[in-house]
Amino acid sequence: MANSVRQLYMKVKNSHELTLLAGEQGLDNLVRWIHTVESLDMSDFLHGNEMTFTTGVGLKEEEDLFNLIKQNVKNSASGMIVNIGPFIKNVTPEMIAYCNEHDFPLFSVPWHIYLADVIRIFTYELLQSEKKETELTKAIKGTIFDQNNIDEYLTILDKYGYEENDQYCIAAIQMLDSDENTLLNIKKEWTTVF
Repeated sequence: MANSVRQLYMKVKNSHELTLLAGEQGLDNLVRWIHTVESLDMSDFLHGNEMTFTTGVGLKEEEDLFNLIKQNVKNSASGMIVNIGPFIKNVTPEMIAYCNEHDFPLFSVPWHIYLADVIRIFTYELLQSEKKETELTKAIKGTIFDQNNIDEYLTILDKYGYEENDQYCIAAIQMLDSDENTLLNIKKEWTTVF
């Protein structure tokens, strides 16, 4: 149950003055975690599917921000939030064009908004999503393989909107030689369809 950039954006769009600058076509990118990236070297630690944040404190020149954006795209980040203030004055039209070209969501947030608050909300949403996925997986496996505790599993399924008397179908799919991003995208498509 991975979150999309869009889902996280909608949680803070108005309350935290988050503005989408570019990359609208990438709003359905999946987000696995968040990462603060304050220098070009730090972007090498990305695993992929992270929403990145920067205040620009480690960037010396305007061109460094553009290079950081490029590194985020190269390392498969889901999107980036730039804190506009003393370290980053603005985002250039070239940066916006690059992000649009790569369907890379780029957001700005004003300096008076605490990035820690946005990070806290995103982290909460990601953890809740992971908890839901873990509980549903346990409940589905339990209803199939552990009939002794069926009431426990039915309670969990009901909590997430799966009613006992509805009809369901289970599909087992084995993917060979697929990377994690491919699997996450397939999971997103299946979730959308069903």
